[in-house]
Amino acid sequence: MSEHITVQLARLPEAFEGFRIAQITDIHFGPYMDQAEPGARGAPGAGIPPDLLALTGDFVSHALGQRNGPQGAHNAEPCADVFARWKGAPPMLAVLGNHDH
Repeated sequence: MSEHITVQLARLPEAFEGFRIAQITDIHFGPYMDQAEPGARGAPGAGIPPDLLALTGDFVSHALGQRNGPQGAHNAEPCADVFARWKGAPPMLAVLGNHDH
């Protein structure tokens, strides 16, 4: 799902005029999603490339009935491999979510 939202801030420094941020969240890479799925379309922003890509947590997941942590942690490296293949992607900023601890 993609949605474009324009935010106007009266005190925004002029250097940020027209600055575009794309956000990707809740990928939940794991036993129910392979590497082809999150990287299927390549780097985000092919139509209108963002200036910054915000990755906002829950990168990995675990099988149903298992706990977060070690059970999902083995999915972190393959998920990171997907991001590494996003050639030409804008700078990325990432934070962890509750499934990533």
